[in-house]
Amino acid sequence: MPVLNTSPWLADWPPKVEFPPLAGDISVDVAVVGGGMNGMLTAYALAKHGVSVALVEKSSIGSGESGYTTAFLTKVMDLSLVELTTRYGAQTARQIWEAGQWAIHRLEEISIEESIACDLFRCEAMVFTQDEAGEKMLQAEMAQAQQPGLKAEWMRNHVQFQSKGHLSIPDQAKFHPRKFLTGLSKALEQRGGQLFEKTKVTKWVQPAAGQGHQLVTPQGTVTAHQVVVCTHLPQLTQDIWTPPVTSWQTYALEANGPSGILPEALFWDTESPYHYFRVDRQVDHDRIILGGADHLMGQTPKQNPHQTLKNYLAKLFPEVRFTFSSLWGGQILETPDGLPCIGAITANKTVFVGTGFSGNGMTFSAVSAQVNTHLILHGKHEWADVFDPLRFKST
Repeated sequence: MPVLNTSPWLADWPPKVEFPPLAGDISVDVAVVGGGMNGMLTAYALAKHGVSVALVEKSSIGSGESGYTTAFLTKVMDLSLVELTTRYGAQTARQIWEAGQWAIHRLEEISIEESIACDLFRCEAMVFTQDEAGEKMLQAEMAQAQQPGLKAEWMRNHVQFQSKGHLSIPDQAKFHPRKFLTGLSKALEQRGGQLFEKTKVTKWVQPAAGQGHQLVTPQGTVTAHQVVVCTHLPQLTQDIWTPPVTSWQTYALEANGPSGILPEALFWDTESPYHYFRVDRQVDHDRIILGGADHLMGQTPKQNPHQTLKNYLAKLFPEVRFTFSSLWGGQILETPDGLPCIGAITANKTVFVGTGFSGNGMTFSAVSAQVNTHLILHGKHEWADVFDPLRFKST
């Protein structure tokens, strides 16, 4: 079997829905730029509330970073619960984890409501350690998770590789993002949303008094009262401030091994940079999707990152022989404080973003869609202050 240089989501799901490019000028209430998880969920939420919305995607739906994810659905962030509590207080830390848990439930709810078969599977997340420092850190994390509404349990000897124990977080999930987005695109269209693929915004004309934003493309112009920028990097024009982010490169591979070597779940370790993987039960084998070997964009790794991941897997399971079917990579955007930027970035609250998801884009895309939709419709949301992008504007 040849090894593909793409993700399994893009390789094994060719029957996607195709949408035409923009043809002429249109006017809508809200324009959404970007056809990944964030943009699609935002446009869907707005259309479901009766807002006239047009989504423009420069390539095809789900072909950007959303197609190169490892597709974890989890409230566990790069920032530990202890760090979140130290920086923001117990109430805000709990609120952030609750937002992540809500997102998992919401994505499952949409898949059921819209009859989207996307392999969404509820499972536990296991954060494991192989050294004493990691064990101490995870014990502190467990103690912090004893807050009301948060769940975690310390366990030993529950996995089939050498470990000093792991923190078990129940009720997380994994899914197939391309299948989900294919189904969501149909649901969005059925609710009156307009989708345009191969439509790149080349110019952004700021609104004059009483007029809308004009997003100019080679095929026509979209005029909208409000704009939600859901591209990976939200900088579409130098005229509008955008929050600061740092780009990281991450890598992933698809490995196939014998059935039953691990529970069907999500896993992280406590190394730096850490490794993360999911186990998917297949008909006659188990699939492990492993990611890691992260480095800042522009840096040159000392060793081939995919070989680094293969070596890690061999060390974790020295007696298991794996075959590899896919190798790929993606980008992660980090904000200075580790929290996403979700909300308005202009004083008149007509331009919104969702970015800086720190490797947790599938979950925070749902949070972003919820917050920005409520800000557009009602001017407020209970999570808006926590993720407000303007917290960085004066720095």
